[in-house]
Amino acid sequence: VLVQLLVFYFILQWMGERSSVMSFIKALYASYLVSFVLSSMFLLKKKEHIVSRSFAAVTKSLFSYGFYVQAGGLIQLLNFRFSYYLMEKFHGTSVLGVYSTGISLIEGLWIISRSISLVLYARISNTDDTDLARLLTIRLIKFAFIITAVCLVPLLLIPTDVYVEIFNGEEFGEIKSVFLYLGIGTVMFSASAMLSAYLSGTGQFQVNTKASFIGLIATVVLGFWLIPTYEMLGAGLTASASYLITVFYQGYQFCKLSHTKLGEFIPQKGDFQLIQNEIRTYLLRAR
Repeated sequence: VLVQLLVFYFILQWMGERSSVMSFIKALYASYLVSFVLSSMFLLKKKEHIVSRSFAAVTKSLFSYGFYVQAGGLIQLLNFRFSYYLMEKFHGTSVLGVYSTGISLIEGLWIISRSISLVLYARISNTDDTDLARLLTIRLIKFAFIITAVCLVPLLLIPTDVYVEIFNGEEFGEIKSVFLYLGIGTVMFSASAMLSAYLSGTGQFQVNTKASFIGLIATVVLGFWLIPTYEMLGAGLTASASYLITVFYQGYQFCKLSHTKLGEFIPQKGDFQLIQNEIRTYLLRAR
C-alpha cells in the first residue's frame, strides 16, 4: 500500500503543471499496476502452497471471491453516500455541506478499527486454529468498540464555537448534532471491520456482501421516510439504523458460524492479554 501511494504521488509530482483529471487517472492505474506486479512476485514465492490446485480452479475461485468483494464494496459505498443524494434533493447543498463535513469527521473514528482489521484478516486467513481466530475476533471487537467510543467523546465535548471558527461558517455549529445522531451507530459499526475480517478470512465473502445489501435497503427505505421531514436528524438516524442492521446481521452470522454466545462479547479482564500476545508475535515477525 505504501509503495502504491508513493508511485501515485511521484507521478503526479512529475506531471507538475500538466496535471489534469486524466493525469490523476493515469497515476492511479500506474500505482495499481505496480501493486499488482509486486503482490504477484510475493505470491509466486509462495507457489508451493497453491500448486496443488489447477489453474482453472484457482481462476474460478479468483473471480468468484472477487465478485463478492467488489460487489460488496460498491454496495457499501452506495450505502454510505445515498443519504447525500437525498439531503441535496430535499434540503439543498448548504445543509448537505454541513452534514457531509460531520460525516467525514466522524468516519475518521473508523481508522483504528479498519487498521486493526487488516492485521486480523491476515492472521485469520493464515491460521488453521479456528478457536484462536474466533477468540481474537471477539476480543478485538471489544477493543475497537471501546477505543472508538473514547475517541468520540472529544468530538462531542468540543464547543460549537470551535467548529464555527474552524470551518468559517455559523451553519457548521450544527456539526455536533450530526455527531450526536450518528454516535451510537458509528461506535457499533467499528465492530463491522472485525466481523468482515473474520468472515473474509474464513472464506465467507458472500455474508459481507449480503450485510452491505441489507444495510443499503435500510438506508433507502428509512432515508425516503425520515430525511425529507427531519433533515440532518433524519439522515443521522437513517445512517445509524443502517450501521446497526449491518452489524447485527454480520454478528448473527459470526455467532452462527463460530458457535459463539452473546455473553462472550461482554468485556472481561483477560481480553487484552491475547491481544498483547498477538501484537508481540506480529512485531517479532516484522523484524
